[in-house]
Amino acid sequence: EGAAENEAADPSSEDENETAQEKKLRLAKVYLEEIEKEEKARLESEEVDQSLISKRLKEDYLKEAGKLRLTVADKFKNVDTNNIKILKCREQTNSITCMC
Repeated sequence: EGAAENEAADPSSEDENETAQEKKLRLAKVYLEEIEKEEKARLESEEVDQSLISKRLKEDYLKEAGKLRLTVADKFKNVDTNNIKILKCREQTNSITCMC
């Protein structure tokens, strides 16, 4: 009985007994719960749509992988279309990522 009480009181001993797969599953569940809480708080609604959670997971994955693409063109304001200049360079074959 003394050993069982020590295990219940010490949560780190549970971590030692779980396999790597069990730990991944536990951490994934915790992560999903956190996302669900954030979405509930953001929407201020009791019913969270599963598509919102899956969208958030997909965005997080793409962001971690460095492949997240966001459209930001509609966020720019006060663009003077009369002063747009087109620059061409034969050596430039890749996409331009920034311009000063």
